[in-house]
Amino acid sequence: MRAFAALEARLMRKWEVRIARFAASQIATSKQDAQLLPTYPPVAVLPVAWRGAVFREPPGHERDYDVVVSGDMRYPPNREAVTTLANEILPRVRVRRPATTAIVVGRAARSLAIQGVDVASDVPDLQAYLRRARVAVVPLMKGPAGSPYKVIEAAASGAALVATPSAVDCFGLPARRASTVVEFADGIVSLLEDEQSRRQLASEAAPIVEQHSTSAIGRRLEALLLEAADRLP
Repeated sequence: MRAFAALEARLMRKWEVRIARFAASQIATSKQDAQLLPTYPPVAVLPVAWRGAVFREPPGHERDYDVVVSGDMRYPPNREAVTTLANEILPRVRVRRPATTAIVVGRAARSLAIQGVDVASDVPDLQAYLRRARVAVVPLMKGPAGSPYKVIEAAASGAALVATPSAVDCFGLPARRASTVVEFADGIVSLLEDEQSRRQLASEAAPIVEQHSTSAIGRRLEALLLEAADRLP
């Protein structure tokens, strides 16, 4: 798979350079992706849009899981992230908070060989599970491509984020940033032990999620298309 992906990347690179000659503009979903495109024509960054609504937590709402990780577990980086959580991050968390609970939710989640973590596979309503979690963890250590949708889904559900910088920077979402397993464990513990800070971090994300609604991103896309059209002869 890695060899095939490397070949595909080389072929895609050649195609991107070729097709850019015929374009008035380019659009990428993250700064990291934009840096990989040809420098001309100009590259605009436009993250993915959020189709759902921001969850407004009603009085008395209970979050019965401390930690959640979500995503399509058929995707190798997601599988690697969950393995890192289960084998390296959570053991460090549980040294300090032995009763910490965690759940993995997503497509093909039952195919994961992990222990000490609850699993919900191929669920009909992912948001229902995200709304039960206090902290959403995104340990994509090698850096995601584009805009990882799981990040904005978790933020919309009211979970506070502990994530690698590249996972949240494309959206501008507030989070406890972490790049190592130790930093992830520290970020998780600090939020679980300070409910006020956890709620504050989650509430700060809500208006940013709304800025990424389909209507808001649609307006930005329309403006980019009009700008590109003005560059044409």
